[in-house]
Amino acid sequence: QLKLVEDRLGGIPVRQLRPEQVTTFVSELVDRGSAARARNVRTLLVQVLDQSVTLGLATDNVARKVRPPRVPRVQRRTLTPAEVSRLLAACDERFAAAVALCYVQGWRVSEALGLAWQDLDLDAGVVVLRRGATYADGVGMMLGPTKTQRTAGRQLLAPTVVQHLRRRREDQQADTEKLPTAWPEVVYDGEHLDLVFTTPTGRPVLRQHVDRAIRAAASGAGLDPSGLGTHAGRRSVVTSLYASGSRDI
Repeated sequence: QLKLVEDRLGGIPVRQLRPEQVTTFVSELVDRGSAARARNVRTLLVQVLDQSVTLGLATDNVARKVRPPRVPRVQRRTLTPAEVSRLLAACDERFAAAVALCYVQGWRVSEALGLAWQDLDLDAGVVVLRRGATYADGVGMMLGPTKTQRTAGRQLLAPTVVQHLRRRREDQQADTEKLPTAWPEVVYDGEHLDLVFTTPTGRPVLRQHVDRAIRAAASGAGLDPSGLGTHAGRRSVVTSLYASGSRDI
């Protein structure tokens, strides 16, 4: 989002920025079909310009004069445990473990894509959640802390998740043996990591890849793919816990 702002408005001195320029920028994002992103960019601009006013770089926060765009309400989908089983059975095995972490463990996809083999003890069925992976414009996938601190820490893994992770390890090992060049190295916080979810050439997997795999698996399992994605997994886990009476979470 910051790069979007820099590319579009970065050449305008803060004191010369006008509300109509911000309005045009935000409207262009809405016209591209990104109302939610436009709203987030407008919020970011408000925060940045607030700081500019505090530092004396501007006399007024012109972004506050721009009305936030309306974001259409989206029907939130959830799946039952039986539907999750069908989804995983139909899922491309390259992404099945990531989908299982979202739809069985209730993880965010960023947490799944930041997972390294060093975090796992599959024999004990235990994982230590320590980081996430998100996409940055112009940079690519980047490792960082989890979205909230309370999600980090030691967790027990469901048997289904362990099973898919074992298959994922086998598939990745086959990829490393086929690759004619060295497997890409990942270093985060001074630690050399072996990411669990990678492409056949060892590059980090994108969230969009997992989303597409979920929708393809849903179609293959006879489920309506509309509204399904990585976020639906977290909602499905919470909904299932409430439905089962396991509310102490």
